[in-house]
Amino acid sequence: MEPFDIALIKALGMRRVKVYRKPKVSVLACGSELVDNPEELAPGKILEYSREIVIGLAKKFGCEAIDLGICPDDKQELRRYIIRASEVSDILVTVGGTSIGKHDIVPKVLEGIGRLLFHGVAIQPGKPVCAGKIGEFLVLGLPGLPVSTFVCGITLLRSVIERMSNIRGEIVLPTLRARLSRGIWSKVGVRTFARVRIRRTKENYIAEPIMVSGSGVLSSLVLGDGIVIVEENLEGIPEGILVDVVLLRNFLRNSTKHFGD
Repeated sequence: MEPFDIALIKALGMRRVKVYRKPKVSVLACGSELVDNPEELAPGKILEYSREIVIGLAKKFGCEAIDLGICPDDKQELRRYIIRASEVSDILVTVGGTSIGKHDIVPKVLEGIGRLLFHGVAIQPGKPVCAGKIGEFLVLGLPGLPVSTFVCGITLLRSVIERMSNIRGEIVLPTLRARLSRGIWSKVGVRTFARVRIRRTKENYIAEPIMVSGSGVLSSLVLGDGIVIVEENLEGIPEGILVDVVLLRNFLRNSTKHFGD
């Protein structure tokens, strides 16, 4: 609901209106190696922060987020977390544990106690995403590397929230048109999400691809301005083409510096 919606309700003299409640999204990180606090770091331990991306996106898309913390690589424990989430929320989003390693147990648990709907999508980054149902309760398993988490969040999670929210339309992310300063390569058959910096010239906006491709490089989101989506039927986008840039923020930083300067 926007400020002008509230203003209209008041202008009409209405004191009570019927609304849908906010969807509740439980968020759970998976991995025995993960810790929440820097003070807990020790050999073999990793600080967990990717679930903060999911919590933030859930709130941004109009949901109530419930932080369930971290689950170890234990199938029984994960089952208990899923049951708990089904009692307090409309959907569980797990972060990590979705690849094909020995400790990536999310797809295995979903298959064992419910239905595994899919495991793996032709997007880059974010390929090992999965989803399953336990009865009618949906579990969406996102990869744990932060850029993959973010890409799956603004695509798959956003679509799920649209359906859960009973909105008449779609959640729209801010975009602008910019001209590519360099070409973007991608593989045919895979939808690619390329991070870019934006700089403004007298004539237009310039989108400069960030020369960092790793899905674990969180700074490429923090220091970037947007994402260019290369559709799966293309083998990249040539230099000089006008493209739509999905902005990472609701504002554009006024900077002409290159990434890494």
